[in-house]
Amino acid sequence: MRFAVKALQAGGGVVTLGIDALDADDAAAQARAGGYRILTLRARPAWPLARERGAARLPLVLFCQELLSLLEAGLALVEAIETLAEKEANPQLARALAKTLARLREGQPLSYSLEHCGAALPPLFIASVRASEKTGALPETLERFVAYQSQMDGVRRHIASASVYPLMLMAVGVLVTLFLMLYVVPRFSQVYADLGTALPWSSRLLMEWGRFLGAHAVALAAGAVALITLAGYVLMQEARSDG
Repeated sequence: MRFAVKALQAGGGVVTLGIDALDADDAAAQARAGGYRILTLRARPAWPLARERGAARLPLVLFCQELLSLLEAGLALVEAIETLAEKEANPQLARALAKTLARLREGQPLSYSLEHCGAALPPLFIASVRASEKTGALPETLERFVAYQSQMDGVRRHIASASVYPLMLMAVGVLVTLFLMLYVVPRFSQVYADLGTALPWSSRLLMEWGRFLGAHAVALAAGAVALITLAGYVLMQEARSDG
């Protein structure tokens, strides 16, 4: 869970922090560990639309692999992050790594530095790094996270490829249903109305529903397009945040 903490710095300034924690007590403990005096603390909504915009997207698997290689080569953590920042060509990512490096040089732990570097990082990764700081097993944590993330990416690709055919069938079914309800049923209902033939209750209900759809076709179509667009946007934001 993510918490918004308004706190007082040691120098006297007021800052707002975003902290990933298990509960409010854990968030408060993390803020105090960073030298902050808490003023207010509240949980943030977890909806994708409420997440911060404009954050750089760090290629997490590549970052972990490169950091792991540098650490295994004998570089210290600060030197490894400095090396990654110097070779980064993306300006946004370079700024995020520079912020991480600056906080490390201030004495902050890596989890805190990454969390407040301005990059969009999943809470699981931050929590894994924070746990490794207590055990001193950062390389092993990075290696496990790379394996986990690679496996999850493979599962997502498999699900996406397996979902194409059912989604196509659903789309065709929806189009056929809309054609029947918006075009065929209203015309048949008019024919039966002109004949004056008594119809069963279920048939009359279907005819009334078809007439309603035909009379409000434009408004219903616009609403359906808006709902589909909103659902697609939310799903895209969720996929990006998990990537």
